[in-house]
Amino acid sequence: MTWVAKKLCDKYGERMVLSVARWYLQGIHSVTEPATWISFYQLYADYMLCHGEGGPLHCDDWTDPRDRPWSSLIGISFKVRCRWFTHLLKELWRSWGMTVTHHFTRPRSEFLVLHTSCAFLPWETKRLDCCERWFGGCLVEPARRDGKGLHKFPTPCRDPQMPKVTQAHLIIR
Repeated sequence: MTWVAKKLCDKYGERMVLSVARWYLQGIHSVTEPATWISFYQLYADYMLCHGEGGPLHCDDWTDPRDRPWSSLIGISFKVRCRWFTHLLKELWRSWGMTVTHHFTRPRSEFLVLHTSCAFLPWETKRLDCCERWFGGCLVEPARRDGKGLHKFPTPCRDPQMPKVTQAHLIIR
């Protein structure tokens, strides 16, 4: 893909759409491993660890997190923020005409021992391992069943072990 839909930029904000699109395209093009079930929690954690920001915010309208102070995320559940991120990611896939299989199943994870919404994607094990370390640092015990332990996760700083997202040129059309 070399483009993003203008209607998505109008809805979520240009910087946010380009940020998520570049992150996803870089992640999917750099992988040589087979597809596996990856939870949207893991994809969201990967995005945050690559960028050091929390993705799109929905406060009456879609808001770029750079336009809100960090303190605005206090009280907004990780699961809710992940849902907002997933919403944007799925809309990107639809706009590109991509069919990504997603299912309610168990992801490959030691800390997410629950059934949740997952996508069947190829993704680098090294990146998923960084996400696992982050989940392990936030959880007292693995998240099970309703994932109640996931609610109070912070927005992490960028992890230097994660790849920097390139500023690849994408056309807005």
